[in-house]
Amino acid sequence: MKRYREKIKKQIIELEKLFVSAYKERLISLVIFGSVANDKFTPESDIDLLIILKNKRSSYEEFDFYFDNVENKMKFNFLRINPLFKDLQEMKPSLPFLWRTNFIILFDRQNFFKNFINELEEFKKNKIVIKENYEIINDK
Repeated sequence: MKRYREKIKKQIIELEKLFVSAYKERLISLVIFGSVANDKFTPESDIDLLIILKNKRSSYEEFDFYFDNVENKMKFNFLRINPLFKDLQEMKPSLPFLWRTNFIILFDRQNFFKNFINELEEFKKNKIVIKENYEIINDK
């Protein structure tokens, strides 16, 4: 498993460089979440990648740009990447996929995501009741 972790680390380093180079000033934050961030990944896992952009284009345009400028240029492409594109204005603590995961911040312009984590923790503390197999949003 140690060699597998090293392969993942190489792919993540390469991913960060390609994103920063391709997206330039549009890239606000690049964040890994899910099984890799939670250190529960297996060889079948993908890398869940949150890409926060300024002036996000349509989903089709963003995926097209991503495939041309990031994925097709990767040398270490043994893991599936699951990119999730969000515009700066779309980032809300009420996004459920952010409630039960850790984060690995690869890139964070002006600490946007670090500050967002504080908002997220406050939201979870005041608005979410986590039961064993489900979650409830409090309207208090």
